[in-house]
Order: sequence, then structure tokens, then C-alpha cells
Amino acid sequence: MEGTIRTFNEDVREQIHASIRNKVEMIAAASGAEAKLEIFSGIAKVTYNDPSLTEQMLPSLRRVYGDENVIERPYVTGAEDFPFFTDHAPGLYFFNGVAVDPSKASSNHSPYFAADERNLKFGMKSLAQLAVDYLYLNQ
Repeated sequence: MEGTIRTFNEDVREQIHASIRNKVEMIAAASGAEAKLEIFSGIAKVTYNDPSLTEQMLPSLRRVYGDENVIERPYVTGAEDFPFFTDHAPGLYFFNGVAVDPSKASSNHSPYFAADERNLKFGMKSLAQLAVDYLYLNQ
């Protein structure tokens, strides 16, 4: 059996790992068997935005995209490489939104995903705006 365990809190993750280990061992023992369990920690981390950095940089994103187009989303359990960077420095992950029709968009990992490349300019503008504002605010 394989799967991923993604939590928003390291202590909760450790509790879940201990609970799974306990259940696997007890079920195996009840059947007169032994179980081998491997849990690889830290390979599918949850993407997390630093709250202070997010609050500081939201005005920059609003300048580029407009107030009505900047939405703070609740936590999502999608995994990215990004969390490995935020282990070392505060980070801010955001979606640029390049789907041709977001209401009918396929997942970006789907062969049916269609990107509206005209929106890529907003990605470049937002990264430049974030960099300039961050440097100005944190000099």
C-alpha cells in the first residue's frame, strides 16, 4: 500500500505516523504475522505561505492583478517543490491564472489543459513588482 500523508502541522503529522504504525503492528500481531512499515517523511510537504510575508506582499499582487482578482485561498494539500525552499526562508506561493476558461479548466497536469499565454505577462509583472516592493519595504 502507498500513499501520502500531508498535514499543516508537524506535530499532527508525527501523531498520524505513530497511529498508523501502532495500527499496522496490532493488526499484523492479531493475525500472527509481522508487518513492515516504511514512512518517508518530508517528501510530499504541504505548500505553506508565511503569514507575515503574505500580508506584506498582498498589496503588490493587488496592484498587478486588481483587488477583485487577488483571493487568499485556504490551505490546500497539494505538494510542490516550493516547501523545500520555505524550510530555509519565508515564502509566498501564488497562482497566476492562465487557464483560457477557469470555470472549465482541466488540471494543469492534464493533457487537456489550455493556457492563455497573454496572461503570462501578469506573472512577469507580479514577480517584478514583488521583488521591487520587497526590497523597498525591507531595506
